[in-house]
Amino acid sequence: MTDNPPHRTYRFGPSALHGRSFYVNVGFSGEALRVIRMTAADGPASWDEVNDTTLAADKQANDRWLREAFELGPAAKFAWGTVSSAIDRRTGGASITIDFGGR
Repeated sequence: MTDNPPHRTYRFGPSALHGRSFYVNVGFSGEALRVIRMTAADGPASWDEVNDTTLAADKQANDRWLREAFELGPAAKFAWGTVSSAIDRRTGGASITIDFGGR
């Protein structure tokens, strides 16, 4: 758990979901659920393996998983928030983010 009041993040996993295994970070602001971020558990073993090619491949795998499992594109908007697949160069990874309207 990461605790930075009023923000708190819990990390779970790896957990299987629709044929893939993910690490899942669940973020709260106070009592409100704000974000769920999922990163593939089979990602690079070290920073030495992270490059533009591996990041693009991970994002493509996330895009394909969203499409096949939920019939969603890499960015979907809903009344309650968004679901998106993106590369975060700051953290060096590709992830799927479910944002509950906090932005």
